[in-house]
Amino acid sequence: MSQFNLDELGLLHTMVNVSIDNAIDNDAPLQIIGVLQSVQEKLDSLIQIECDIFNEFQELTTQLDDLYLASQIIVKNPDAVTTDYQTN
Repeated sequence: MSQFNLDELGLLHTMVNVSIDNAIDNDAPLQIIGVLQSVQEKLDSLIQIECDIFNEFQELTTQLDDLYLASQIIVKNPDAVTTDYQTN
């Protein structure tokens, strides 16, 4: 099963926002506006989850880069002081 990526979720979010604005401007039935708002809330949740995953990935890659640099320093100078790394 495919998931939406952030770009796709962002586009859907924009499209739903425009649809909500158009529905309000054109006096659409409240049920339609309510459904659109429900979809928007669900998209917001999905976007937040994807952003959290992306941010965690970014943090891990930064830590790996730092660890690599520290290992290079230690290889060249075993007595060098480097950042301590802890596992969660």
